Amino acid sequence: RLARANGWRLAVLGASAGLRWLAPLQNNDGSYGGSGGNAGATLDTLLANRALGGDAAAWKSATGSSLLDALRTRASAYAAQGAAAAGKLALGLAAADEDPHAFAGLNLVISMTASFDTATGAYGATNWDQAFAMLGMRASGEAVPSSAATLLKGRANADGGWGFVAPGDSDKGVDDFLARSFAEGSRALEAHARIGVVGFGEYRFENLTR
Repeated sequence: RLARANGWRLAVLGASAGLRWLAPLQNNDGSYGGSGGNAGATLDTLLANRALGGDAAAWKSATGSSLLDALRTRASAYAAQGAAAAGKLALGLAAADEDPHAFAGLNLVISMTASFDTATGAYGATNWDQAFAMLGMRASGEAVPSSAATLLKGRANADGGWGFVAPGDSDKGVDDFLARSFAEGSRALEAHARIGVVGFGEYRFENLTR
């Protein structure tokens, strides 16, 4: 337990240093992702900031624009990219104490549900779509259909991993995302970045439908 606690402290220190490095790279409009900025990189920064107890509305550029300001101008185009984007945006907004049902004129629950195939339980076309949509739905306070969790569980490869698409070779990046995002069940999904602690543990699919 002591070794785990020390490891966690080191991880937090490293993440804090990473955020300090990121701060001056923010674009004037509040975004991240190079000179033009993009919603995906801005959401990554928002989640990292919230994981350490930061305030997304207070993380501002030199000209006073926040991460949320940047997302407001990009939300519609980003969510339209598909289930994974809509789910990631919903997850980030929930972490920032915003309402995924009403942000920049969007209801992201509708956006995610529009990609859901009731016959198969699939959100979108890839495991990435499936995972982020399930995360986004839970973070929005919505139930995830049991068929969605069953489908994702059934897509696991013989080695216990997932590929970006199914069928597809297991990919460590995808595996890590699923393991970390779903660790400790749906309660941790909803708390992701909000409380700053996402445990590492068994992926309990049944919790996703509670």
